[in-house]
Amino acid sequence: MSPIPNQDYLILVIGAPGSGKGTLCSRLALENDFVHLSVGDILRQAVRNNSCLVDDTIVECMQAAELIPADALANVLAKHVGAGKENRQYSFLIDGFPRDTGQIDTVEQVLGEPKLVLYFDCPGSEAKRRYLTRKLEGRDENEAVFEKRFQEFQQKNGQIVEHYAKQGKLIKIDTSTSTELSYARLVQVLSQREEWQDVYLR
Repeated sequence: MSPIPNQDYLILVIGAPGSGKGTLCSRLALENDFVHLSVGDILRQAVRNNSCLVDDTIVECMQAAELIPADALANVLAKHVGAGKENRQYSFLIDGFPRDTGQIDTVEQVLGEPKLVLYFDCPGSEAKRRYLTRKLEGRDENEAVFEKRFQEFQQKNGQIVEHYAKQGKLIKIDTSTSTELSYARLVQVLSQREEWQDVYLR
């Protein structure tokens, strides 16, 4: 699949479960006119609605808390990005993708290269506390699921971070504190990046 044409601005967001991706991304998108696409939320909603966007492979992987094939994920995201572009929305904040280095090429082939990659860094103990205390529709939050996902994140994330750090695109943010402090830190660091200034010139 060719990259989606005329996409002006793409930011990817990575971080462990419970690191604050959904909360911080929602606010950042709202205040800066981005479309926020959460991979997990999109897939859960599609499964609930029995959408044609998800096939048996995706459903089985979700039920087993396993990585979903990159092509399947990218195709789902591409449809949502395409829908946004039909509404003249060209800036996207995508959280939860890629989850391993094998998905990076697929991301860039389908969605284009990211301008920036945000890494929300949060200690496992705090991430676990948040994960187990949040109540979100369609999620089966329990300790076993968290441990599996967090271990998987630790195994895969280092290579993703290294890849984008070498490209000069990575921004690491400490999200272990309150939402307000974490968000203020995020905005401050972004304001110092030339790539972020392009948001207001697009």
